[in-house]
Amino acid sequence: MRPASGCLARRAVVAAARRELATAVPRPVLQSARVTDVAAPQDLKGGGAGVSQSGDVLLVEKTLAYRALQPRADGVRASLRHAMASSDEPLLHTEADASLFFSLERSGAFPSLFYHTGLCGGMRQEKELKTAAAMVRREGLALRDELLWRAARSPDEPHSLRGSSGLVLTGDRGCGKSWALNYAAAACEAAGWLVVLSPWAADWTLGVGARSAQAANEAYRVTDTDFFGPPPPELQGSGLYDSPDASVGFLQSVYFSQRKKLEQLPIRGEERRRAYAAVAGDKPPTLAHILVQIAHGEGSVFNDFPVPLRPTFDFLAELQLVTDLPVLVGVDGWNLMRGMATSQHWQKATPLHASELLVPSMLGTLDYGAGMANGLMLCAVSHSPPHAPNSPPKLRRKHPPPPDWRRPQTLREPLRSAARHVPAYSAAELNRVLAFYCHAGHVRNAGLQQQLDSGELARKVMMMTGGVGEDVFKLCGRL
Repeated sequence: MRPASGCLARRAVVAAARRELATAVPRPVLQSARVTDVAAPQDLKGGGAGVSQSGDVLLVEKTLAYRALQPRADGVRASLRHAMASSDEPLLHTEADASLFFSLERSGAFPSLFYHTGLCGGMRQEKELKTAAAMVRREGLALRDELLWRAARSPDEPHSLRGSSGLVLTGDRGCGKSWALNYAAAACEAAGWLVVLSPWAADWTLGVGARSAQAANEAYRVTDTDFFGPPPPELQGSGLYDSPDASVGFLQSVYFSQRKKLEQLPIRGEERRRAYAAVAGDKPPTLAHILVQIAHGEGSVFNDFPVPLRPTFDFLAELQLVTDLPVLVGVDGWNLMRGMATSQHWQKATPLHASELLVPSMLGTLDYGAGMANGLMLCAVSHSPPHAPNSPPKLRRKHPPPPDWRRPQTLREPLRSAARHVPAYSAAELNRVLAFYCHAGHVRNAGLQQQLDSGELARKVMMMTGGVGEDVFKLCGRL
């Protein structure tokens, strides 16, 4: 039997974050949206209205209610009258919206994408402020425009999606790389792309939802029939391992967030078409049929081994063949797919390297994006904990150290050309951020009102934090 918290752990982490976003005091509802989700125990109370059986799981139709953020009665007061963007849709933002705020909860991408995958970046700020409001930054606008520009080019032209491998968001710790990835993913979702998002690469290398390298983590040989179903022909005799908890959670979130698009995309691999013909019945097999057994819990996915292995490899392989829609594969913490993992080789004390795990071996380099017919990878590196373990001396020749993203000048091609720098806040951005934190009640010392109005508070915060967004948030929480 598998652990009870096994392959549902990722969805449990995302659900807990959503609950924390919804625990604020009642506020007027400004907007609502409908989503389909796996039913939780609280959804079954009162007769379970809206709950339906699908495979071995119960699904429920939910209504998401967006509530206006109410300023605190105490603390520092700040008006956001001139600090809000013209739209809450990233696809509609212009240069005039730079340094202004928008509500990601009110965008179309929140119920269709982030509700199921979670936001990149850990969601600490969103939990504490009870809102996913964010700033429109020029770097985000430039990234969005570059992606849309590449998609508009003919496949045979230079810099088209077919001719692009991917982009990598770099910058110092806490400067907003994960949020730039969120912003670009939301814009691509609104533009009709197929967006496949992995909010935290460490789910494979350090354990699902891991917050340190000491977290429990398991991986099993893909050819071990005690743990996995039959592998695809490409993995016969492979020495790779897979972390089923991370892979199943990833595939579930992709299915529920992109189901309608996946149902329109035919499976192009001949052998894979035959493999999923029985699942599709009398219909042509699509990418949705690859994931439906995982999403609906069929084949003892949730409780018992063996876990289906084919959907993980087959889905990632088929993404490279999609031509009907532009495809964005987003990975946050991407550099962790090039380091050591905390799982170990079978019956040995030797730790695994990320390249020996199935998903990191495929997504850990831009070669995957180079093989995409109509898409690219968008990756953000992470310098925040948890950090991957150091390579043991005996393994350093076999597994060279990963690229040093803190020193972009040392990168080789194609990584150097793919890097897109995300800087710290400018002085103007910092002023707006402080006003937002005061409005949200994150700055509670009313004695700082005069310093906020005069700009003295912004000057001091800039001196202490260098404009690093994560540090600004931490400092304001202590004021």
